[in-house]
Amino acid sequence: AFLSNLRTTDQGRTWAPMPGVRAVFTHDATTGELYAAGTGGRVLVSADSGRTWREVVAGAADEVRDIAVVPGKGRLFFTTQES
Repeated sequence: AFLSNLRTTDQGRTWAPMPGVRAVFTHDATTGELYAAGTGGRVLVSADSGRTWREVVAGAADEVRDIAVVPGKGRLFFTTQES
């Protein structure tokens, strides 16, 4: 489970921060990949349940506010908030 930039693997008994992650937004049910907003206007993906993350979009104009994925197509949509 995820809450903002925190991850639990023991049903919420303990929580650990995910460095560089602001919030997990969605997942691709066909691949199991998770998508998150990272710091610095980045979109991140994890293929291992949030243990590690890699950048898929770098340096969006502003903070990423929401992410959607087209399942099985590798197509992402994200929104930002203007400064």
